[in-house]
Amino acid sequence: MSTKTDISDYRIIQVISETKESQVSLAEYEGKKVVLKKLQTVQEGNRDNMLFRLRREGEILQSSFSDMVVELLDIVEDGEQIYLVMEYYDGRDLNRVMAELDFSQRLQVFILTAQALGKIHANGIVHRDIKPHNILIRTEPELQIKMIDFGLAYIKNLSDVFQQGTVVGTLAYLSPEQTGLLKRPIDNRTDLYSLGAAFYQVFCGRQPFDEKDPLKLIHAHLSRQPLDPSSVASEVPQVLGAVLLKLLQKEPSERYQSAEALLHDLLRIKDDPKYDFVVGQADESSVLNLNGRVIGREQEIAQIKHHFELAAQAETQAMVVRGRSGMGKSKLVEGFVQQLDVSRAVMM
Repeated sequence: MSTKTDISDYRIIQVISETKESQVSLAEYEGKKVVLKKLQTVQEGNRDNMLFRLRREGEILQSSFSDMVVELLDIVEDGEQIYLVMEYYDGRDLNRVMAELDFSQRLQVFILTAQALGKIHANGIVHRDIKPHNILIRTEPELQIKMIDFGLAYIKNLSDVFQQGTVVGTLAYLSPEQTGLLKRPIDNRTDLYSLGAAFYQVFCGRQPFDEKDPLKLIHAHLSRQPLDPSSVASEVPQVLGAVLLKLLQKEPSERYQSAEALLHDLLRIKDDPKYDFVVGQADESSVLNLNGRVIGREQEIAQIKHHFELAAQAETQAMVVRGRSGMGKSKLVEGFVQQLDVSRAVMM
């Protein structure tokens, strides 16, 4: 891609958005609208890191891996400043338009976003800032989306760029591992948690956790369970509520393991929203790994083993495994049975 050296070729029309780190503007170049993104004035010690992030965002967009991701047109260097020149997509962000969409349109946006995320992940990229503001919607002539803002995107083969233990992302949609307090890798499942938080808001009209205090909000992501979506919004079918709650599991191993498995369930719901089924079945490794070992359920397995040993000593025992639909109850029991000495028990 050729790089221009004179930013004066672009006429700024208006500023679209600003943060303390960057500015995004609508501009015109050779009679066409484009979007420019540049750095704000940042502290000298942090400037090299910010420039690196902006260049990396340009490289990610330049790969053109999906027509559901905003296209990079050019990179303009002007002295020490760098500008990303991107296509102008005449859409509104999901945060602004969600209230205008009916249930079927919201579900279709969910499906399209899962498709886009699958393509992003297939290229080794974790977005790390999935939220309604970063999903642009166009409803005419048909419903379309574009994913934007890859400024925090994580490239798997450059994982050493980011320091562990730092909070990265938008707090309201932050996965537990992004807080730096849950020692789990940041991978595709991180985006799936944030996607669940975003579409919990889309379908329920409120975020999973309404805490205003940042520390309380982080604590909620780490330890609290959101309300059942079906109890918050009556139009949300039980099975869609189970999908959202599975996405919002604290342990990455208990979430959907891929956007493709999520898409599988969403398409089933689209076919018949009233049909109830166990979600997550398209994920072969949603609770068990390839060796059949249970991941992320050590406490529950230990409890079942304890009662099994008591029963083996002729003490009558009964246990009930309870949980919402799609939470992995059957796979939990199956995982325990696979660890069992078959000479000591009979599975009914």
